[in-house]
Amino acid sequence: MIQFLEHLAKEQGLRLLTLESTLNAAPFYRACGFVGDEVSTYHSPKGIRLDCVPMEKLL
Repeated sequence: MIQFLEHLAKEQGLRLLTLESTLNAAPFYRACGFVGDEVSTYHSPKGIRLDCVPMEKLL
């Protein structure tokens, strides 16, 4: 699925993908080529806070 999304992004002319990973999913995204180690906090519109790892991948 990640490869398919990367393909679609390239077709649209995107050169960078970004995401905010949950802490437990960060190793999966690293294995897919995303980089990012800094932990930040996501604040939802409903006031929920969740630790996350902002990540990016150059296409």
